[in-house]
Amino acid sequence: MKRALLSTVAALVCAVALVGPSAGGVTKSADNYGGVSNATVLQVKQMVYAEFGRGWKAETMIRCIRRESGFNARAANWTDSHGGSFGLAQINGVHDPAPGKYATKAWIRKMWNPVLNLRQAHRLMSGSGLGPWGGGC
Repeated sequence: MKRALLSTVAALVCAVALVGPSAGGVTKSADNYGGVSNATVLQVKQMVYAEFGRGWKAETMIRCIRRESGFNARAANWTDSHGGSFGLAQINGVHDPAPGKYATKAWIRKMWNPVLNLRQAHRLMSGSGLGPWGGGC
């Protein structure tokens, strides 16, 4: 049931985030932080709780997401010196497993998927604490 809820919420967030002319591809544009509805904020919070559980890790990640992307699953920082930062938790392109300095289009699309972004954020937090987010949120 938990996985089904997470998938349903992720589909809703993706549907909201992918509206627009560049929905299918990776288009470089200005940073697109914030501007989401209260309903989307609540959906993202539920996804964070599903991935991180209830407690300090989830609450900390919610603060990070608020600061990093404004709860916008399609947020992008193309000028980040670490290969760009993408998605809810603004995961740096250096975490793309493909070789090279910059993030690949396929990896960027994965990071714009809220479920995959939160899963990667959870792995990073478990391995490095809050280091990937500047040490705190």
